[in-house]
Amino acid sequence: MKRKLLCTLFVLVTFYCNAQYTVQTTLNGTVKNANGEIVTLIYRPFLRGSLNPLGFTSMGTQISKEGKFTLKSDKILDGSEYYIIFNDKNITGLVLFEGDNINLNFDINKPGETLFATGKGAGKINMMHLPQFDDEFMEDMTPSEYAAYLDSLSSAKMALLNAVYKKEKTNKAITDAENREVLERIINESPLSEKEYDFLKSIIELQKFEIGAFLEYKSEEMEGKRIDFSDPVYKSFNASEYKKITSVNNCYSAYIVYLILRVEYLKSLKDKELYYENWYEYVSEEDFINWEEKFLNENFTPEVRDRYYSEVFSWLVSMGQPYDKYSKQLDYLQNNANSKSYQKSVDFIKLMETGLIDKKYNLGGDTKQLDKKKLDIVLKKYSNKKNVLLVFWSVEFAGSSILNQIPSLQHLQKEKDLQIVYIGIDRAELKNLWAARIIDNNWKGEHYFMPIEGNEDSLKKFSSDDIYAFCDGGATFSIITKNNTVLNKVENSHQLAAGKIKKYL
Repeated sequence: MKRKLLCTLFVLVTFYCNAQYTVQTTLNGTVKNANGEIVTLIYRPFLRGSLNPLGFTSMGTQISKEGKFTLKSDKILDGSEYYIIFNDKNITGLVLFEGDNINLNFDINKPGETLFATGKGAGKINMMHLPQFDDEFMEDMTPSEYAAYLDSLSSAKMALLNAVYKKEKTNKAITDAENREVLERIINESPLSEKEYDFLKSIIELQKFEIGAFLEYKSEEMEGKRIDFSDPVYKSFNASEYKKITSVNNCYSAYIVYLILRVEYLKSLKDKELYYENWYEYVSEEDFINWEEKFLNENFTPEVRDRYYSEVFSWLVSMGQPYDKYSKQLDYLQNNANSKSYQKSVDFIKLMETGLIDKKYNLGGDTKQLDKKKLDIVLKKYSNKKNVLLVFWSVEFAGSSILNQIPSLQHLQKEKDLQIVYIGIDRAELKNLWAARIIDNNWKGEHYFMPIEGNEDSLKKFSSDDIYAFCDGGATFSIITKNNTVLNKVENSHQLAAGKIKKYL
């Protein structure tokens, strides 16, 4: 497992914004072997599906005939992580700062291997894409071996980081490296700023806490073994270390806080005999939430505490959980945190309460909720008249699978006589969440809601995936041609807009 994969589920954010002053971040791309692909910039949250407090939404543009693209946003959260997707490939680990002006150069056929960035903020991206920063998850090691492995990785990374930052081209960390030319190019073409250096240093210093993830992973294999917190593998879990964490905007640092909380919670159960095979059972949801509020308050900086709690709150809200599931977090935030750290979630709650009666969007009418008969009616009105792209998306879990208003996709609607129909699917009780997501993203188009209850057979006609479930949750795409030919599981809207639709229409 790569270290970057540890970020898949987790990132923590808050909102610092002055209405009178915004800072724009720019990504310019120069792409070899491009063929009109759609490039999409997506935010990576701490918890899957949680709200972006700055209001950032995924954005896309088409690579020009000359292989160029530009993406700009004034809603980039400082130090958070983003990724770019195009066709079936992607570039992950794009850590962005407010005000970055980065030029990304890569071959679209080998983006990860060929990426090199220049411009303001480019150094950190180049460093994080070095093979020296791409760790393997050594699952066959013992806990003691893995702890030593993490220490060795951190030491090697710090030596390399210091050499690059200080531009010490004769340092052994550079001269002995197989990618010496790349390291020298970073020094010459994208030297690290002090802010970039501090960020990378903080990430490296957190790596020791990954032992918590390893112990969780191995817990079932260690059946019958008691958890002994005097074991040296737990030495890093020391309260004096925690206030050194000053920001959790980045998914990795937020994930480390999550690991720390889980280990410290187990340590707090000192009156119990704890066994590794029961690791997950001990962290019961209610007890853990009651405990973590106090521990966060006492052992982390107010900024980290508020952002972490805000993100948990945001995730519960965005998943459409009932009020009693997040009332404790809301009470805590109202009494302790800067209101901006959770205001986006509060606004979203209001959308869930009012979205279905919002006359501007008109989402609450009977015609907007489908069953098999009503779906047939919707499709029949386009039969022999238009090609139809059906986008089925999970109300809870689609996330970045849905991209609002791709310019070239809108052009495609005219060129291919194509009608796009968006159908949100989930439990009937989450219809208000469906409406809130559409309004929150200002998502234009023809929208319907289809509850899963009673409609399983209709949905199976278009996809065998349980896209309304957590693991499979996302989106699936189908095309119905003018002559009523049904084409299931076609490429996503980004790929279709980039030319893949030609093989269907």
